[in-house]
Amino acid sequence: MNRVALLSSATLAAGMLLVPGLTAQAAGAVKVTNACVNSVPDAGSSTPQKICYTLFQPPRTDADHRVPLIFHSHGWGGSRTTDPAAFTAFTNAGYGVLSFDQRGFG
Repeated sequence: MNRVALLSSATLAAGMLLVPGLTAQAAGAVKVTNACVNSVPDAGSSTPQKICYTLFQPPRTDADHRVPLIFHSHGWGGSRTTDPAAFTAFTNAGYGVLSFDQRGFG
């Protein structure tokens, strides 16, 4: 199965998850947000595990204009995709994409 077919399958698996509360941006511009969240600590540790992500929002998305969201993750030993050009086909089709690092990678 090729990468596009896998991502298309991921779209179906993700269903119609909606991206709430997105801020509006200029027509034609994909908004890219890089951030991290703290997850639960690893076993035997008290330090939260940081998981970083990149969110790609298609043009004209906001709290009143929600879009389906595709979850994208890398293979073992990789890191998330931060280049919006990698997801142009999806953002042009009106999908948001959340690319994230697997726990312990990135």
